[in-house]
Amino acid sequence: MRIFIGFLKFILFAIIMLEYGVLAPNSWRATSTVVHCIERERQALLQFKDGLGADDSSTYAWSSWGSQKHKRDCCQWEGVHCSNQTGHVLILHLPGDDLDQLSLQENYLGGEIPYQLGNLSQLQHLDLSSNGLEGEVPYQLGNLSRLQHLDLSSNGLEGEVPYQLGNLSRLQHLDLSSNGLEGEVPYQLGNLSQLQHLDLSSNELEGVPYQLGNLSQLQHLDLSFNNLGGVIPYQLGNLSNLQKLFLGSDDSALKINQKNGGGGPIPEWFWALLTPKLFYLNISCNNFVGTIPSVPLKSISGAWISVASNHFEGELPTSIGSLESLESLILRDNKFTGRLPITLRNCPNLRFLDIGKNHFSGHVPSWIGISLHELEILSLQKNNFFGDLPIHLCYLSRLHFLDLSLNNLSGKILRCFGKFTQMALESDSYPFDISFGIDNYVEFSSEISALLMWKGMERTFRKTNLLKGIDLSSNLFMGGIPTELGNLVRMVSLNLSKNHLGGEIPSEIRQLTSLDSLDLSRNHLYGPIPSSLTQIYGLSVLDLSNNNLSGKIPIGTQLQSFNSSSYEGNLDLCGKPLEKICLEEEKPQELIEFK
Repeated sequence: MRIFIGFLKFILFAIIMLEYGVLAPNSWRATSTVVHCIERERQALLQFKDGLGADDSSTYAWSSWGSQKHKRDCCQWEGVHCSNQTGHVLILHLPGDDLDQLSLQENYLGGEIPYQLGNLSQLQHLDLSSNGLEGEVPYQLGNLSRLQHLDLSSNGLEGEVPYQLGNLSRLQHLDLSSNGLEGEVPYQLGNLSQLQHLDLSSNELEGVPYQLGNLSQLQHLDLSFNNLGGVIPYQLGNLSNLQKLFLGSDDSALKINQKNGGGGPIPEWFWALLTPKLFYLNISCNNFVGTIPSVPLKSISGAWISVASNHFEGELPTSIGSLESLESLILRDNKFTGRLPITLRNCPNLRFLDIGKNHFSGHVPSWIGISLHELEILSLQKNNFFGDLPIHLCYLSRLHFLDLSLNNLSGKILRCFGKFTQMALESDSYPFDISFGIDNYVEFSSEISALLMWKGMERTFRKTNLLKGIDLSSNLFMGGIPTELGNLVRMVSLNLSKNHLGGEIPSEIRQLTSLDSLDLSRNHLYGPIPSSLTQIYGLSVLDLSNNNLSGKIPIGTQLQSFNSSSYEGNLDLCGKPLEKICLEEEKPQELIEFK
């Protein structure tokens, strides 16, 4: 692989030198010796040709370059000169128009970006993304006055963002995401009057310069997953053409410049960002406080909204139901109170609803099942919902993950949960997954995540199309485990722990052959462990502790592989891995013959 990487780097350097005629005379022809070119170098040259967007009809003399049998020897290609002894390419000369496009993404490039790239004065498109490039971003790139597209994302670049990039007056697309860039975001980027796409996410950048509010053409702004901190400048309210806004992070701790030390309602300038053009809003994981007002929500066409992990409070405005195009609503980890607005039933396209870790109260609304038939993920985790579950939840046939844990729900588990067809049918894909790659929004494939309880821990999932499960733990459910749950043969996780469930573990559980995690602990289950449980070969988490189970733990490699804590608290349970030996396993004492 080193030869391949090094040769691509050579090509990159060669094209820079050729711009000035350093490497080649006026016309190079391939060597006439019998030495043939190196196969890896031939492949690299063809990739380089593709990266330039060239074809046989272009102004370059590409007709001799190809994969056909009579073109296999790259040393015979126009503009390629090889060593007579080794066959390695020594010189590359590509006569023709000045280079205006260079795309070498995903080519295993390493090392530093040559600063001489800044000399390619005609360059309009430069894409070196998804390689292994290191070092700093050359400030000389600020000399590319014709550049419209610059993508250096997904490399190992370090240092500061060169302020000279602010000189690129024609730039429309700038992506420096997923690197190790640090320091302040240069205010000079506010000079890029033609910029439509700015992505600086997943770095270690600090601060949000108010000059970004000058980018009147900006449609996509992603500053997420940095160390921004501080206050969001009010000038961002001038970005009237925004369609996607990402300010979410795990560490940002951004604040909105509010009166009286940060409390009270959010200023009007921030809500001015919510225009009919905005269809994706992610401001999760910050220090935003206050209530969400009613009026601005009526003015946006948002399909994806996340305000998770902030300090929002109060009741949700009824105007949220006016977002008829809404497909994802993530409100988790705030301080919202009251009941879920009934107007949400006017959002028939809603597919992902996460209101977990708030203070919502009341019964679980029946209108969720009556009106939101497209729901695939529903999380009401850790609120104050109480009472019996509405049977209408069973109408959600597309549901593939349901989390009602940590509430005060009571009554029996609905038998009709066995009709969740997406957990019963085998399917490799969905119209979207929680990394959300649906028809017109494929670029969201890594922008939305689901924070769900999994194996007793909160975990973030970016792709959950195969995640199918039910979590009803930490409630007040009574009665038995419905045998109908055995119909959900594609379910991967089932957590019914910490309830008041009784009866025996149904034998139908053997049908759940896709289970990875099963937690029935801290209930009042009794009777033997079904021997059919040994048929669930993929089980990696099992907890049957603190029940009234009895008898011998069925013998099977799977069940004996778990720690004894998976079975503890069942006084009448015996057999490995418990230390308690079953009576039938005790060796009979030898009879002593007295004479």
